[in-house]
Amino acid sequence: MKTPASQTQPIQPARRRWKLERRRSGRVAVSYVAFDTAAGVVTGILVDAAQNSHDPETWRAAINAVWTHPVMGGSPLVAAPFLAVLGSVALSVGAVAAAVALKRGGSSWGPVVLLAISSFGIGIFKTHAWPGGPLTFGGIAIAAAWLLWERSGARRNV
Repeated sequence: MKTPASQTQPIQPARRRWKLERRRSGRVAVSYVAFDTAAGVVTGILVDAAQNSHDPETWRAAINAVWTHPVMGGSPLVAAPFLAVLGSVALSVGAVAAAVALKRGGSSWGPVVLLAISSFGIGIFKTHAWPGGPLTFGGIAIAAAWLLWERSGARRNV
């Protein structure tokens, strides 16, 4: 049986970095979806049930339990929720790795630096609400648009 050529040649470094970044992006998505589901949706459901009950104060312990849980809400040792920290770190590491791969691939400094710097917004501001989230995801979106604009201009010049 003949081995396909793709299995006999080593994977190019840029392709390897791209595959690594794709896996990191998956971790970001999974951790933020889990965190937002528990912290946002579950808390909203509990607050709604509390407001519709005859004694909303009896729900306080259940609502606070979400925010004091070590994985979902934080702990006495680490104030930030574990899943939120995991998502923020994975986002920053993944975006910096992507920026390095893009620069090595010939992209200009502008969008590469914007991508790397904007990935730390959630970690710096400790929220995906204003200003952390909009600055982070807005910066990443602008960097992506800038990269697409550069690539489309390079194709026209060839």
